[in-house]
Amino acid sequence: MYGEKKAKVEPYGVEKIPREERHGKPRDLFWLWFASNVGIGSYAIGYLGVTYLSLPVYAAIIGILVGNAVGGVLLALTALMGPKTGLPQMISSRMSFGHKGNYLVAFLNWISTMGWFAVNTVLGTFTLSLFYPHPLLVLVILVFIQAVIAVFGYNMIHAFEKWMSPILAAFFLFVTFLAAFHGIGNYVPSSTGPSVVTGAVAMMAFSLSYVMSWAPYASDYTRYLSEDTPGRSVAVYSFSGSVLASAWLETLGVWVSAAVPPSRATAVTGLISLSHISFIAGAVIVIGVLSANIMNLYTGAISSLALDIKLKRWQAVLLVALLGGVAAWYGLSSFGLFYENFLLLLDYWVSPWLGIIFVDFFIARRYSMQSAVSYRISALIAYISGLLMSQSLFEGYIAQRLGGAHVSYYVAFIISASVYYIMQKYL
Repeated sequence: MYGEKKAKVEPYGVEKIPREERHGKPRDLFWLWFASNVGIGSYAIGYLGVTYLSLPVYAAIIGILVGNAVGGVLLALTALMGPKTGLPQMISSRMSFGHKGNYLVAFLNWISTMGWFAVNTVLGTFTLSLFYPHPLLVLVILVFIQAVIAVFGYNMIHAFEKWMSPILAAFFLFVTFLAAFHGIGNYVPSSTGPSVVTGAVAMMAFSLSYVMSWAPYASDYTRYLSEDTPGRSVAVYSFSGSVLASAWLETLGVWVSAAVPPSRATAVTGLISLSHISFIAGAVIVIGVLSANIMNLYTGAISSLALDIKLKRWQAVLLVALLGGVAAWYGLSSFGLFYENFLLLLDYWVSPWLGIIFVDFFIARRYSMQSAVSYRISALIAYISGLLMSQSLFEGYIAQRLGGAHVSYYVAFIISASVYYIMQKYL
């Protein structure tokens, strides 16, 4: 029995969790999603709003709030699937796409997890390099620590997030207090950047993609809950933990980036400069990196197993850590552009996938594998239709009227869900 043991390596991979192993409470999800989002990754989203989009502070915050609300709903709905199916997210996705047809989205999620792992590791490496200027060694140590925690698996991850939540919350409350009294000084939005509407929509896209990118992870951390766990509790705790943390830290990122002079304003140094306690600030930033990245490694391993890669779960964790570490080393040289392009890429593949699996789960009420189908053609057609039509027909028309803002992910969700529903019902 695995039970609730935290210091035991999780014995399960992608198989359905048996009834006797179900454990945990919905409120545990609040701490899981809070700790994984109240960190430097969320803070860096706000930093993009000032440093790269040069938005007025109010416009950046509006984009943040709307994007987080939408993304939080999508995450909460996806988290509901774990208790019902007892399966990880990328395995339950086979119900819609078929066993081999699901390889496409499993591969994309595998790449996404490594990308997020790289992004957070870059931020952690930047931070520790301020105190120990040997970035390659720092990066290797960070990757090793994160891999060790993720190897232990589900129970250790839930426990780590719960233990770290008060530490992260206390530090960022302190920084928020300082930022509120500091003000935004002489910050003036750039007149050469995008229009306010375009920038706010882009900010909404960044915030949405950050929270929504957790959706392909969601059931991985709810599949041990009892099948009769109240769905409302799962949704509320998942939504509140993720949105409270990410909206708070992104807003703080906007404020601090506007408050700290440009000569000192980077995603990491601006935060440390304002806090006046550099070593503690650096330690907390690294804790936030660990909180997010152990989930990236765990879900990355699950996604690789969904591709039928012949590895044990702990071996798959090490593979993702190795490849993500290499990507992080590459991202050190041009982080801002790397992060912006990566966030936009996430919107494009996740949203049509969500539209399809929501039709199966919430409309068709499909909770178990009904047959060993290799390919579900209707899902693949709907998925590709959402991607192509949103790009070629709708993005150009709407984006032109919003000054080039990225909105195709909303359209992709609607098109893929509609096409899949029609094909399932009438064909």
